[in-house]
Amino acid sequence: MGINVVDSIKGKDSVLAGIQKVKEYNIKITAQSRNGIRELKHYRWKMDRNGESLNEPIKMYDHLLDVVRYVVQTKLMVRKSHKSKIRMF
Repeated sequence: MGINVVDSIKGKDSVLAGIQKVKEYNIKITAQSRNGIRELKHYRWKMDRNGESLNEPIKMYDHLLDVVRYVVQTKLMVRKSHKSKIRMF
């Protein structure tokens, strides 16, 4: 079908490392991307019983953000000297 599929980089703490890397970029989501907007509005971190944020995301409303993280980890982390804008559609 002509689809180019590649492995993403995974390892210990790869999710948190990827999230930190994604935060370095200016992510733009257009108004037409209703699912992306909904995910960003509902994305949350786990909390302890005192209401303190834990360093672990909740595995809900993260499908699109996982894809962004995979792109950053497989494509952009290799090019450390070049910062790009990621445009979501």
